[in-house]
Amino acid sequence: MKITRLLPKFLAKEYQNYSLNKLEAQLEYHAGMARVCEEMMRDAREELDWLERRP
Repeated sequence: MKITRLLPKFLAKEYQNYSLNKLEAQLEYHAGMARVCEEMMRDAREELDWLERRP
């Protein structure tokens, strides 16, 4: 059962807003981390390609 069904409407709305903001912040953080990982992978692939071409 959702906690918002147990709370008065005003508190349920406040809690839901807080929860949504928290989830949006987490999504933004993890999306940023994914971008960093993708960039690191791209750099590592470029370095590996350069090393393989090097005599």
